Amino acid sequence: MRKLFLLIFAFPLTVAAQQPANLYNFGALGDGTTDDTTAVSNWLAYCNSNGVACYAPAGQFVVTNSISTAKSVGLVVFGDGYTKTKFVNKASAGKPTFLFDGAQYFVLRDLAILGKAGFPNEAIKVRTSTDASPVPAGFGEFVDLLLCPNGNGLHFDGTIQGAVAGINSFGVRHVKYWPSGFNGGATTDTSTRKYGIIADGSGLVNDAYIDDFNAVGVEKTIAGHACIKWATTLFSFHVVVRNCELEGVDLKAVDFSKVFDFSIVDSYVENANLKFTNSRYGRIKVFNPGNSSTGEKAIDIYTGVQIVVEQTDSNGTFRVDSASQDCGLIASTFNDVSNSGERPTVVSGIVGTGSDSLTGGILGTRLPSETLYLANGVRLSSAAYSPNGNVPGCVGSIFTNTAGGAGAVLYVKESGGCTNTGWVAK
Repeated sequence: MRKLFLLIFAFPLTVAAQQPANLYNFGALGDGTTDDTTAVSNWLAYCNSNGVACYAPAGQFVVTNSISTAKSVGLVVFGDGYTKTKFVNKASAGKPTFLFDGAQYFVLRDLAILGKAGFPNEAIKVRTSTDASPVPAGFGEFVDLLLCPNGNGLHFDGTIQGAVAGINSFGVRHVKYWPSGFNGGATTDTSTRKYGIIADGSGLVNDAYIDDFNAVGVEKTIAGHACIKWATTLFSFHVVVRNCELEGVDLKAVDFSKVFDFSIVDSYVENANLKFTNSRYGRIKVFNPGNSSTGEKAIDIYTGVQIVVEQTDSNGTFRVDSASQDCGLIASTFNDVSNSGERPTVVSGIVGTGSDSLTGGILGTRLPSETLYLANGVRLSSAAYSPNGNVPGCVGSIFTNTAGGAGAVLYVKESGGCTNTGWVAK
């Protein structure tokens, strides 16, 4: 993923030698009233054709159609910061403010996208181009943005177009999704504000890195909404969520379906829960993940997840429903752990004031706290015991027994799929 960011940021440096194109020089007024759609379209077309960055100074630029960047390569759009540069969407329904249609190696940063009541539109949509020669969108970055739309914040549409099976490689950093109203942003039409980030479509959305995403305005009274949701028809790979603040009630803070190799690390989740359906090889480290007062589980896992949970608070609840893989659990405090299928594997630290006993008991399978997670369920781990019958891992995993002993230190997982058997001493 680090290579992705180096690649994205290396490209704009090639265009930065030329003077950025100022939006006001294309006839925009930026007064918050005048329709600046034509000026914005001409501005983007010029930048795309001449290989220069698009600069939007302070102002409120009203648009009545999507700002489209069809098949652009290396486009950079930036403002003076989201408190100064604002795009206001007054288009008819179904028209996102920014549409990255087959765009590649692009950057959108330092601006705000506002919606208005009566104009239900997403802030940003990314997809494969829909013309006769489809091109996948990819290698894009969204940085230092404020999204206050009357709709979804950031929509990754992985719909298959021709032979193109989806889109990939995106970075989201320092982005706020506050649709409930900010300096002229949307304040009503609450049912349209479903997702801060949504990935869907008949194909896939791979390689997403989400860092410092703040979603506190998802409608709290409508079930099924989520701060972040991955729901592509095909399996998507490599989704990372770090340092995020996600709030809501009666919704899923994170809802992943069919995702391989995902992680949610060092994030604050309040009054909401995490849900994983048909996903694999995940790692979670969250703070304050919800409570049981709404009847929701803080972490809700269905069918075949391998996961680690760290540092939940005393209100957190955990449920595993028919998990077909081992489910490792490490926690500092708990209120309740229950299951209706395969039992969770609990290692240590079940403290929690007023904690219930663990419904369903504890399996004799361990997951070492010192574990390095690689792709496809492969792990590098160590502990002072033999891994056979204790430590789950997929074929290719490596374990060291710190208790020592001749022929009993290094183990390699050679068989048994992703179970706790099949370890061979070397």
